[in-house]
Amino acid sequence: MSSPAVEGDPGSPARTGYPNPDPDVRPVVPQQARSPESGADEPTGDESPGATQGGDEPQVVEELTPTFREVWLPRLSQAGRAAASGTLALARSNPLEFGAVVLLGIGGAAYPPVWLLGAMLTLPSRLWDLRDKWTGLAGTVLLVVLGTTAVLMLGGQRSSFGSYIYDAWLGAGRISRAASLLGAGYLLWALIRGRRQPRRPQWAVPRRRS
Repeated sequence: MSSPAVEGDPGSPARTGYPNPDPDVRPVVPQQARSPESGADEPTGDESPGATQGGDEPQVVEELTPTFREVWLPRLSQAGRAAASGTLALARSNPLEFGAVVLLGIGGAAYPPVWLLGAMLTLPSRLWDLRDKWTGLAGTVLLVVLGTTAVLMLGGQRSSFGSYIYDAWLGAGRISRAASLLGAGYLLWALIRGRRQPRRPQWAVPRRRS
């Protein structure tokens, strides 16, 4: 029969299995190893404020930027439909002037002699005043003459008169294509703008009474 001191003392040799010479010194009992399941719930001492708990991975939020097809393609298609509808309405309301612009611009750029047909349709138009007709037609001819002269002057001397004619023909053909597009563009802008209001002569302007 063991004594009460031995039974009540957890550090006695009967309970630990080895002699304990110093009753005040207790044997160091190793802590129980934590399993992965238990360690996931217990906080550690080196946790930072931004660290995740419970083994969860940090969630990454990706910002989706709109692509070219999603942003600009609808805008371009809408602008194209608006331009097509406006062009169709302009052609229906002014068929003579619209046909003249097409012959002057597209026809003159593709084959320069077609420009003469466009000029014949431009002259009887009432939507363009005299200033518009002079700018769109005479301005085109003036650009061709000045451009061809500049080509001959900057091209140096030729060996024969035929070479001058040939270079002038080539220069006039190339410059006339660009000049016809400019003239047609001006007449198209004038058509969209509408006819100018006629200016009153100075003698017809009413004077203010003092």
